[in-house]
Amino acid sequence: MLAALIGGIFGAFIGSYLGVIAHRVPRGQSIVRPPSHCSDCGTILRWNDNIPILGWLLLRGRCRWCGARIPLSVWLIEVVTAALTATVCWWVFTHPEAVVSPLALAAAYRVEWLWLAPLLASVALLVAVWVLLVCTLTDLQHMIIPDELSKPMQVLAPFLALMLSGSLVDEHASAYLLPLFASSASIDGTSLGMWTFFDGVLRVLLILVGALALLLISLPLARWIYGTRLRGPYPWRDQDHRAFAVGAWWFVIALIPAMLLLAIAGTMAEANDMSFNVWAWMVLLLTNSLLGCLAGWYLPYLVGLFGSWAFARNAMGYGDVKMLAWMGAFLGPVGVLYTFFIASVYGSLIGIPMRLFGGGREIPFGPYLVLGGVTAFLAGPTISATLLPQILGP
Repeated sequence: MLAALIGGIFGAFIGSYLGVIAHRVPRGQSIVRPPSHCSDCGTILRWNDNIPILGWLLLRGRCRWCGARIPLSVWLIEVVTAALTATVCWWVFTHPEAVVSPLALAAAYRVEWLWLAPLLASVALLVAVWVLLVCTLTDLQHMIIPDELSKPMQVLAPFLALMLSGSLVDEHASAYLLPLFASSASIDGTSLGMWTFFDGVLRVLLILVGALALLLISLPLARWIYGTRLRGPYPWRDQDHRAFAVGAWWFVIALIPAMLLLAIAGTMAEANDMSFNVWAWMVLLLTNSLLGCLAGWYLPYLVGLFGSWAFARNAMGYGDVKMLAWMGAFLGPVGVLYTFFIASVYGSLIGIPMRLFGGGREIPFGPYLVLGGVTAFLAGPTISATLLPQILGP
């Protein structure tokens, strides 16, 4: 309960800043200067007017100086962020076995430091939640997911995910990871030698390098499809092609630090007792994250590429591609598949009626990806326990 209380108070302050980011970033404004001010008269707010949640209530939703209305959304963002932060902190500290990774436990190996493990997991999870909240707001209001959010997260997400067990790295989902590290030896966790395990790391790195190279090679194909096949009001311009190519190159470069750490961890791992070997667990978690990033990019990318070719209209926003790429670090490749399927179901059940009765307005897919990702993260172990043994065998 104490974790939820502290998280709620801290989340309210974070929510105040998230509102600033969601308002200014799509408009190309600085998120630092000027300080919080009235959008009508420009007066800088007093410190007591800036108190999260309470400040808006005390002002009764109006500027102290000119009486202009302060949007209710400002207050709602603070309330929602406080509630989400409190919920995450409560859940992690009361159910650490569901989310805390062996690496977080290793960082708190002394009994008096065990509280550090759920704290690290909370921070990692909250960063993802806060960024997803801003992405949802900007996509709903402006139909964009800013690169200023997606690009840094593509670098940070694989490292943040190390503090989480990964909702899909369990005794069921590990069935698709362990075979990557087995050659002629057994994969029962006891007969894998260090060289065999490192050979598996090299195999994973080769898969990653090959997939990233294939992405770059596909850029001319993407330019041809989006440059010649699209019809309608939103044809791609030269700057659109250049921006997408820069985004693809950034994604490739963003994964290099985690791939280097994967190689280092592979040289240090001894797979004879993977339950307690920190380096071996780092290899598994990084492998899950990096393959998840690839799946998060490739799945919507291919849907957009071939959907645009088939229907001669833009089938996928590439803000969604960039966002799902870093979400994949937390979900793993299996979780990305769940996320995309669940998001499509949500989009059909919610989005189609909204479009039919909303005058044909374009509906952003990003919020459905966020809902699908949250559902997959929470329900992933249950889904995996049901599906994967039937697909991969007991």
